[in-house]
Amino acid sequence: MICFNKKFNHVIIFTVMMIVLFSSVKAKTNAWSTIPQESYIEKLVTCQKIIKEQQWQYTIWPKQNKRPKPSYSKRLDRDKIYDQVIKTLKMESILYDKYNFQLSHEKLQSELDKAVRNSKLPRRLLQLFSRLDNDADSIVECVIRPVLIRNEFIKAFKGQNNELVDKPLKGLSLSINAESFSLPAMINKSNLNESNLFNMTNTWQDISTSSAPVARKNHTAVWTGSKMIIWGGLIGNNSGFQNTGGKYDPATDMWEATSLTMAPSARISHTAIWTGDVMVVWGGSDNIVAFNSGGRYDPDDNSWLPTNNTNSPIPRSLHSAVWTGTEMIIWGGFGGGHLNNGGIYDPLVNTWSSIVIPTSSAPAGRAEHTAVWTGSHMVVSGGYGLGSIDVNTGGIYDFANNSWTATSTTGFVPSPRDRHTAEWTGDAMIIWGGTNGGNTGGILDPINNNWVATAVLDAPTTRQWHSSIWTGNQMILWGGNGSSSTDTGARFDIANNTWQNTTITGAPSARDRHTAVWTNSAMIIWGGTGSLGNTNTGAMYFPDDVPRTISGNVTGLHANNPMLLQNNSNDFLLVTSDGFFEFDTALFDSQGYDVSILYAPVDPIQACEVINGFGVINNSNIDNVEINCTFGNDLIFKNGLEN
Repeated sequence: MICFNKKFNHVIIFTVMMIVLFSSVKAKTNAWSTIPQESYIEKLVTCQKIIKEQQWQYTIWPKQNKRPKPSYSKRLDRDKIYDQVIKTLKMESILYDKYNFQLSHEKLQSELDKAVRNSKLPRRLLQLFSRLDNDADSIVECVIRPVLIRNEFIKAFKGQNNELVDKPLKGLSLSINAESFSLPAMINKSNLNESNLFNMTNTWQDISTSSAPVARKNHTAVWTGSKMIIWGGLIGNNSGFQNTGGKYDPATDMWEATSLTMAPSARISHTAIWTGDVMVVWGGSDNIVAFNSGGRYDPDDNSWLPTNNTNSPIPRSLHSAVWTGTEMIIWGGFGGGHLNNGGIYDPLVNTWSSIVIPTSSAPAGRAEHTAVWTGSHMVVSGGYGLGSIDVNTGGIYDFANNSWTATSTTGFVPSPRDRHTAEWTGDAMIIWGGTNGGNTGGILDPINNNWVATAVLDAPTTRQWHSSIWTGNQMILWGGNGSSSTDTGARFDIANNTWQNTTITGAPSARDRHTAVWTNSAMIIWGGTGSLGNTNTGAMYFPDDVPRTISGNVTGLHANNPMLLQNNSNDFLLVTSDGFFEFDTALFDSQGYDVSILYAPVDPIQACEVINGFGVINNSNIDNVEINCTFGNDLIFKNGLEN
């Protein structure tokens, strides 16, 4: 054991214990174990900044958001990263002091091996490792160890630990493994297109259950762009309400528990939306009372803040929530009766709008309906109202003018139903299935307010409590319950009004009341309940028509000198530093791409050139777009087409 007793920032005294593993062959030394504690912490801060910057690049920033996506440096400064690092180190020290808990070299190496072996997004993992110089010791210290420590800490103290973490300590006991780690062999980037690992089509891949949230149903899930966040739900039939959750990273195939500090009270039948900054949870019930409370969860620093209750809608559950890009609109649900009112919440300033959503022209009160956001309107459909009678009515809410228009009730209107699903395609809303809905559905054009029936030929079997996602060109349905839980699903091609079954080979166990999110390349199914009860298992489904990403590299850009890129004049990306970039909107084979610079860097003025910025997608992602910037007095825009 090598002990250090030296004071530095925040007057914290660290006692660093070196775990030396002996073998007949002298092991290579972990460079992290030989540096002073100040340097150790500084290196952790630096690498955490690198990791968080990559996550922020992938973070979904809704296109309707009136605010441009800020640079990461403006969102989370170095001091906050430092505080997060210190907090994790305190957690490790407390675990050792109270339980003699240490992470062995074998455990850490095993977790690194699993991350490489089980990665569901290996390109992102390769990118992350590259940013850490493909150094196994740095990857373990910065990626693997912190997640394991935080999970163990939440497990040990069950969230009743905030005072303990915040107490000043005279010394920290930390275990830094003296033996170096080794990076498992990974597939070389030049071989990506030939590897089955990177081209999984119409296949399922199980996701890890290690440190996954406890088995549950009736929870919520959102996708941030890099992680799936699970929260809330029920672990029993009518008991065991949860305010726990987890973040799943498909790049590393690892779970991290969500904080319990200041988390909303346990509940089901709530809603959750992703804003680009935070997940907003609101409403719901514990089967005793309904709530008009909620929370804003920041996955970047694993923290909760409560939503303001002033002017909030009345308590309710089984309602709907949509995200406009700047506000969350709550509508309907059950709260002492079937409601047809709602509210508008701005999470940036944590206030509910004084605007009252009209009820006189709104659809009749209902619960377990669906709602989608079109970019300017909220479209509500189905549900059940007074007497628990299903309806096939709905409404189109004009957000700008605070007014309602009833959805059409003539033509091919879907039959009355609840517990169905709805997806917005960019042009139309698709609803399908549900209680009393059979295996039928409808496509609503909200501009012309007319319905078209979805095909019944080859459609999935009748079901409710299923999940659905929209990929960009097709809707994927999976799971649910007809007469029993099912493990089947199908893909709906809206252009041709046709269905194709998802493979059942490798599919998750049959279930309903689970969740599904779309990652831009795969659908993640998680949780729910089946014939054997609740589950905490899940899987990723990779469809045939794989979405393709447009990405590349920026060089020569002056630090904090923003540049706005665009692809095909409708996908915008703010770049603030050199390095990797990727557009949010995926494209598909045979589609064209055209990357250009909408606003060049001006402080200082730089000339930037786009190389390999246009073409047609053919069976692979586009990852060779280059943006080269130089200093000059004049702005020069090039797109790779020299005269």
